[in-house]
Amino acid sequence: MASGPPTGAIRVLLADGDHLLARQLMRTLSAEERFDIIGCARDGREAVELATSLLPDVVLMGLEMPALDAVEATRRIRARVPSARVLIMGSPDEPDDVDVALAAGAAGFVRRSCASAELVATILGLALVFAFGPAVARATGERPVCARSVDLGSR
Repeated sequence: MASGPPTGAIRVLLADGDHLLARQLMRTLSAEERFDIIGCARDGREAVELATSLLPDVVLMGLEMPALDAVEATRRIRARVPSARVLIMGSPDEPDDVDVALAAGAAGFVRRSCASAELVATILGLALVFAFGPAVARATGERPVCARSVDLGSR
């Protein structure tokens, strides 16, 4: 029997310039059977390249990215892979940067200090919202708990 992510797993691309955090995120998310970690980018340019070739469902990207900032990387990813949802990680002390990232097409924002369970719930919530639409997400009560801003549609 082959092991690995189940069919239909949420394909996640990690993108963070902080190598220690990226490794911790990879361990955390790899432990969740509903996720398939398909790659890990070290900078914004690599995030765009990997997103274009690997076609993730969710890109979890640090706000502070070397080589190409997260805002521009988000714009490029959304232009090349419109189905991918970019979830930005950063400090709540950076509200202007977060607003710019959301305007560039990011689906939401999570604090770097977000607990593992909250991060998992946020990614699952994003996948649910965009796979089935806001009405189903509201009906099932699935809402990202750590996201600063995720559009669940009109109420």
